[in-house]
Amino acid sequence: MGISIIRCDTCDEWKATRKFRITGTSGGSFDFHPICIECEDPLNADVHDLERDDLIAEVKKLRKGIRDHRDAQGHALCWWVPELWGLLPEKITPKPEVPPTKEFLAACKLYRKSLG
Repeated sequence: MGISIIRCDTCDEWKATRKFRITGTSGGSFDFHPICIECEDPLNADVHDLERDDLIAEVKKLRKGIRDHRDAQGHALCWWVPELWGLLPEKITPKPEVPPTKEFLAACKLYRKSLG
């Protein structure tokens, strides 16, 4: 997608833009909202360079990851899900901060109890 000069919906200034936010309406049509390069999320900037087939493959990969997490059972329900995070283009190794063991396990018990 090329770069154009347009008024950004986010900062309300005339700037270079290459991104349009698309929102659906109840009537089935779509609204296009321009966002300037400075206001767009830099973590998603690579999406603009993907071809249609690559975008479809990315959506399918993300949906599979989300469904795998949703459908997890037993200890796989834990919030620590590097397989899901690995679907993101930015590769980081998160270092979780957790409360002391006694407090952590008490919260786990409350969570389990809330499931019925």
